[in-house]
Amino acid sequence: MLVIGLAASAAAQDPGRPDSTARELPAVVVSVTREGARSPLSLPFSVSAVRPDSARPALPHLGPEELLFAIPGVFTASRGNPTQDARLSIRGSGARTAFGVRGVHILRDGIPLTVADGQTALDNLDLEQAGRVDVLRGSASSLYGTSSGGVIDIHSPEAPPVPLAGRASLQAGSHGMSRISLGAGGRRDAWRYQGDISRTSQDGYRRHAEQRSILGTVRLVHAGESSEWAATITAHDAPVAANPGALTLDELRVDRRASDPAQVTRATRKAASQWQAGATWDGHAGQVALSTVLHGSQRSLDNPLTFAVIDLDRATWGGGASAMLPFIWGGREHRVDAGIDAQWQDDDRLNFANCNVNGLPVTSPTANCPVAGVERGALRVDQRERIVNAGPYLRGEFSLGAGISLTAGARVDWTRFRVDDHLVQAGDPDDSGERTMRAFSPMVGLVKRLAPTHALRASYSSSFETPTTTELANQPDGSAGLNPELDPQRASTYEVGATGIAFGRVRYDLAVYHTATRDELVPFEVDDGSGRRFFRNAERLRRNGAEVSLAGRIGPVDLTGAWTWSDFEGPRPISDGAPPADRGRLPGIPMHRAEVAATWRRQQWFVTAEGTAAGSVFADDRNAIRVNGGETVNLRTGLGGWHGAAIALGVHNLFDARYISSVVVNAAGGRYYEPSPGRTLFVRLSLETPR
Repeated sequence: MLVIGLAASAAAQDPGRPDSTARELPAVVVSVTREGARSPLSLPFSVSAVRPDSARPALPHLGPEELLFAIPGVFTASRGNPTQDARLSIRGSGARTAFGVRGVHILRDGIPLTVADGQTALDNLDLEQAGRVDVLRGSASSLYGTSSGGVIDIHSPEAPPVPLAGRASLQAGSHGMSRISLGAGGRRDAWRYQGDISRTSQDGYRRHAEQRSILGTVRLVHAGESSEWAATITAHDAPVAANPGALTLDELRVDRRASDPAQVTRATRKAASQWQAGATWDGHAGQVALSTVLHGSQRSLDNPLTFAVIDLDRATWGGGASAMLPFIWGGREHRVDAGIDAQWQDDDRLNFANCNVNGLPVTSPTANCPVAGVERGALRVDQRERIVNAGPYLRGEFSLGAGISLTAGARVDWTRFRVDDHLVQAGDPDDSGERTMRAFSPMVGLVKRLAPTHALRASYSSSFETPTTTELANQPDGSAGLNPELDPQRASTYEVGATGIAFGRVRYDLAVYHTATRDELVPFEVDDGSGRRFFRNAERLRRNGAEVSLAGRIGPVDLTGAWTWSDFEGPRPISDGAPPADRGRLPGIPMHRAEVAATWRRQQWFVTAEGTAAGSVFADDRNAIRVNGGETVNLRTGLGGWHGAAIALGVHNLFDARYISSVVVNAAGGRYYEPSPGRTLFVRLSLETPR
C-alpha cells in the first residue's frame, strides 16, 4: 500500500511546474448521501471525503482512527484493547460505546457493515483496502435509518490498469507487532478484480493484550455500457484477542502497562470469526437510475468476560433497492429518489458461568462450576434473538433558481426485537418477549451557490437509535429477556455551513449546529456487576458544535487540518436517593480537538508529520472525574520507486506523551482509564510489480 500511495502522489505532481509553486486541488465527489457521485457544493449536508494513504502515506493500518484523521466532528479513541474496537463517535453519537460501534452507520463500498440492531464490528474491516472514505457528519436517519447519527462509507481503491499486478509488504514494530500482506489486482476488458490477505500479530503495549488475526478480501467488478455490478467477500479470523481491561488511577500511576487483575484472573479474551458477502448493481431503465444491494454475513464469537462466558452465533442478511428520476419542471431540472432497505439479524446466545481462577479453570467443583478443569460452567442464558428492520424513504431535490436548491425527504422505520428463551426451568421463568420500535425521520435543506466553487447550506435533519440486543438484554436486576423500559434515542439537528475552494488551492468546510436529543441512551455500571454495563434513558439534552476543516497544497507539501468545538450537555447522574445533580458535560468527548498533517514530497521521497491536540474529558455523568487531554506527534518517512520496492519508517507518539487515549464512561470501582501506548516505532518494506 505504501508503493500505491507513493505512485498516486507522484502521479499528482505537475511536471510542468516547479515544486515551489502552488497547485490547484482536484475535484472531490462523495456518494455517502445516496445521491450518486455528487460534489459537496451541491449538498445540504456536512460531508468529508479523504484518501488516507494518498494524502498521508505509510499508514500502519492498525486501527480505523488512521482513516478518519483530520475529519472535523469525528472523534476516535484507540483503547489499546484488541477485544474492543476503537471508540468512534460523530458529533457525540456513539460516545457511549463499550465495544464495537454504536450510533454511527458504517458501510463498505455501499454494503452495510452495521447490522439490524445498530451494532458494527470493525475487526473484519480491511484497512489495507481503503482507497477513499466518505463521512456524513450529522443526523442522517432520513437516509439510512437507525444508528445514523453519522455515516461512514469506505471505498475500495481502483484496480490497477493492467491485467495483473501484485504487491507484498512486511511490517514490524514495537510491542511485538508484525504484519504480512499480499495482494493482487487488475483489469481485463469490462472486468476489474482485487484480492488481499493479511496476517497481523502483536503483543500489545499493555500486558494481557496480545492479538493474532487473519483477514482477506476479494472484490470483482463488471462495468457494462449502461450498468455495473460488483461483488465483495471478506473473511476474518481472530483466534487470539486478550482483554487488558481498564485501570484505576492508583494502578495507572504505578504501571501504565498493567492490566486489570480481574481480567487476568478470569482469562478474559475473545475469539471471533466472520465472513461477509455483498453485491451491488447500478443501471438505468430509460431515464430512471436504478440501484440494488444484497448482503449477508455469519459471525461466531467465544468471549469469556469477568461475569460470564458469551457464546454467540450471528447470521445477518438484507438488501435494498432505490430509483432516481430526473425531470424538467418550470424550465428547471429536478429529481426524486425513492427506495427501501430491509435487514434481518438472528443471534443464538449462550451465557455460561466463567470458571477461570488465576487464569485457569477451577480444579474443585462448585455449584456454578460443576465440572473441574472446564472453563464454561453452569448455563445461565440460552436464547434466540431476532431483529427485523425495514425502512422506505422518499427524497426530492428541486432547483428554485438564483443558484438555490431545496432538498426534502423522509423515512419511516420499523424495528422488531424478539427473544425466545430456551432456558425455562424451575425457578427460572420464561423470559421470551417482543418489542417493536418505530420512527419517522424527516429532513429539509437549502443550498445557495455563491460561485462555481463556493456554496452556503442550511438544514434540519433527524436521527434515531434503537438500543442494541446486548443493551436490551443487560438488565440491572439480572433477569433475561428484553428490558421493557429502555426506549430509542431520538435527535433533531439544525445546521448552517459553507464549503468551497478558495484561490484554487484551499478546500474549506465550515459548520455550526445545534442538536437536541431525547431519551439519550446512557451507560452505567453497578459495584457488584463485574464490569457489566447497563443502559438507561436520559432526559432531553442539547449539543452545540462548530467544525472547521482546511486542505491545501503548496508546492511539494500537502496540508490538511481540522478543528472541532463540542459543547455537549451530559445527562443527570443517577441520584442514589440524593437530589439530582446539575447536568454537566457529556463524558468521553473533549470540548476542543485539533488535528493537522503535512506531507512533503520530492521525487520518490516523502515525509509526513501529524499532530493532535485535545482538551480534557470527563469520565462520569457527575463530571467529578476529569481526565487531562494531551498533544501527540507522529512522523513517517519513506523512499520508493526502485524496481517497485519501497521502504518506510514511522514513529508514532514521537515525544512519548503520557495520556489517556480512552475512558470507560461511568465505570464502577474507578476503572476509567485506558492508557495510550508510549513511543511506537515501525518499519515497512513493500514490493509491487510494474503497472
